[in-house]
Amino acid sequence: MFVLDPEGTILALNTKAAKIFGYSRQELEGRSVAVLLPPRYRNKYLKTGLMPKMQGNRVCMGVCKDGREIPLGVSFAECKTETGPKIAGTIADISQRRQLLAKYRKLAARFKLLLETSPTILYAIRMSEPPICTYVSDNIQRLLGYDGQKILKDPKFWQQNLHPEDRRR
Repeated sequence: MFVLDPEGTILALNTKAAKIFGYSRQELEGRSVAVLLPPRYRNKYLKTGLMPKMQGNRVCMGVCKDGREIPLGVSFAECKTETGPKIAGTIADISQRRQLLAKYRKLAARFKLLLETSPTILYAIRMSEPPICTYVSDNIQRLLGYDGQKILKDPKFWQQNLHPEDRRR
């Protein structure tokens, strides 16, 4: 957690926030928040100020004491105090979340390729009365000529298109 003045001076922060950047609390308190911004953003920040930008939630890049850049999830809001406006916020290193998301996307793409190239149509049916198809692989179009989206929208599709001998099962 951070508390900043309108000029971006770090008035207070918790140990965890300082640790994200590789600093101690004492090293950051009293310094400009610009020290935590990558050099390519510092000049723009110093020219335009902080208050208009630091409202709401956002993802941005931060720079650690050792010069490494890290993705951050940031949430800031203006607070009115007896000594004037302040900016209070939370900050989190989202590096691990981004890595997991990249792995997920890669696995999802592999799974989709597997489904699309499979010689078998995969589907899921909710066993209700009537049974409702909740998923059908896209390769149904290539293999049988049916539009998968139409199948999902038509609750009677399976009943109407199932071979008579298979209906009893």
